[in-house]
Amino acid sequence: MAAGTTRMEVQDLAAGLIENYMKAELEDERTQKINNINKAIIANDLSLVDIVEKLGPYLTNPDAGERCKGTELLQFILHRLLSFKLNEKEVAVLVEFFCVRMKDHFSIIPHVVSGLLALVSYQELPEDLTIKIVKEIGTGIRIQSLLQADRHNVFTLFSVLLNKKMAELQKLGGDFVFCFIQSMDGEKDPRNLLLCFNLVQVIVKNFPITLFAEDLFEVTSCYFPIDFTPPPNDPSAISREQLILALRNCLASTSVFAPFCLPLLVEKLSSDVIYAKRDALLTLATCANAYDSRFIFEYSNTLWDHIKKEIFASSDHSIEMACIEAIKSVVRNLSTAEEQNQNGALKEILTTLLNDCKSHLLQPDHKLMRTSASLLQNVSMASDMSCAEITDKVFPILLKQFECEKQINNQKAILDALLGFLQVAKDFQGRDSARILENYKESLLAFHAL
Repeated sequence: MAAGTTRMEVQDLAAGLIENYMKAELEDERTQKINNINKAIIANDLSLVDIVEKLGPYLTNPDAGERCKGTELLQFILHRLLSFKLNEKEVAVLVEFFCVRMKDHFSIIPHVVSGLLALVSYQELPEDLTIKIVKEIGTGIRIQSLLQADRHNVFTLFSVLLNKKMAELQKLGGDFVFCFIQSMDGEKDPRNLLLCFNLVQVIVKNFPITLFAEDLFEVTSCYFPIDFTPPPNDPSAISREQLILALRNCLASTSVFAPFCLPLLVEKLSSDVIYAKRDALLTLATCANAYDSRFIFEYSNTLWDHIKKEIFASSDHSIEMACIEAIKSVVRNLSTAEEQNQNGALKEILTTLLNDCKSHLLQPDHKLMRTSASLLQNVSMASDMSCAEITDKVFPILLKQFECEKQINNQKAILDALLGFLQVAKDFQGRDSARILENYKESLLAFHAL
C-alpha cells in the first residue's frame, strides 16, 4: 500500500476496479480492466488479498453465475502476474480457495483449474500444497467431463508439478499414478493425448507403477495403432507422426509394460492393415531396445514367425524394412543378455533365422536370396557375437555355392552378398567376427586370382 493511503482508500480502489471489470461487456474492454487491476497490484497500490476481499460478494454468492464471474476474474489476474511474486500466505489462501471450489458448480471448475495452473506455474507453492492440489483433483473433478482446453489445463498442471515438485509428488507414490490414470482415461483429443503420452514417460521413470501397471498400459495402448488425420489447413495441428512416436516411446518406456505390450504387438502383426502392421514392427524395434531380455526371449520365436512371413512374402518395401529393424533389435537385445551370461538365448534365435534363410541363400537367381542376405547382414550389425555367429555359418554356404555356380549373374549375386557380410564384419575389427573371418581368408583371397 502506498505511503499516506488509508485502508478505506485501498478498499475503494479495489471495489472500483472490480466494478469496472464486471460492467465491461466487450472482450478488449475486459482485458483492459484486468490490466488496470494488475498494474495496481504490481505498483503496490493494493494487494491481491484486497481484491479477494472485495470479490467476496461474487465468490460466495448463492448464484453460480456470479461465483463464476468472481472466480474467472481471479484466475485472469493470476495469469497476468507472471513475474510478480506473492507471499507464502497469499499463495496458501488462494490454493485453499481453489481447492474448495473444485466441488462447486461445473461452470466454475474450468476457472478453478486455470487459477491453480497460474499459481503452480508462476508462484512458489508452500510445502504440502502440491499434495493437496493433486488429492483434490483426484476426488473433486471428473476430468473427462471438461472441455478440451480445460482438460489440457489439467494435464499441463500435472506437467508443471512434475517438473517443479517431483519430490513432493513422489510422496504420493501410487496414489498419483492412479489419479493420472483416472484423468487420462477416455481422452480423445490429439493435443491432450500428446501431452499425456509424454507425461506417462515421466511417471513410469519416477513412480512405483507395478500395482497399476496394467491400468496405465491400458489407458495408453488403447490408442495403438494411431489412426488420426489432422484437420486440413491447420498449421498448429498435431501430426499423426508426433502421436505415433510419442505413443511408441510410451509403450517402450518400461519393461513393466512388456507382458502386456508384446502380446499386443503379436496381435497387430497379424493385421491386414498395412499401417498397423508397420507400426507394430517399428514399435517392437523400439521396445526391444528397452525391455528386459527375458521378455523378448519368451516371445522371440513367435515374433520371428510373424516377421518371416512378412519379409519373405510382402511386396511393401516399408514393411520389409520395418521387419529388418524389428528382428535386428530383438537380436541386439538378446546379444546384450548373452554378454551378461543371462540366458544363452542368442544362439537359439540365430540358429532359427539361419535355418529359415539357408534355402534361399542356395538360390542366387531368386529375389529371396537377396532378401535373406540383407536380413542376415542387418542382424549381423546387432552385435559382434551375432556377426561372428552368422558369418561363420553363412560363408561356407556362399563359398560352396560360388564354386558350383556357372552363371555370371548368379556369381555376382553371391559375391555381392559376401561383400555385404565383409562390410558388416569390418565394424568389429579385432573382435570375434574379425577372428572368424581369418578362417576364410584364403578362400576369399582366391577370388582375386579368378
